[in-house]
Amino acid sequence: MRVLTCTGELLSKNCEYYTAWNERKRAITVLKPSLTAEMIKSELIFNVQAIKTNPKSYCTWYHRRWFLEKCCEGLRELLVPEEVALLSKLLDLDTRNCKLWC
Repeated sequence: MRVLTCTGELLSKNCEYYTAWNERKRAITVLKPSLTAEMIKSELIFNVQAIKTNPKSYCTWYHRRWFLEKCCEGLRELLVPEEVALLSKLLDLDTRNCKLWC
């Protein structure tokens, strides 16, 4: 979907652009009934890239939380180990990162 491509380009330049995250949420909401495992994985990978750019970005963390809650209901058990590993790694890098799971 074009919206995901455009917001992806904007967010890779500035992950603090909350309007782009909101537009991305709208597009994903429309696509939700047809989301595939590949699309879910792709969104989570995209989000990790944004976190790597700015691990203290509230916008990025809110989007990740929203996506996991709204689009990954049946996959939570599978995703928990990956999420714990990501959070542990980021806390190892900066124990003062209070943005983790705002």
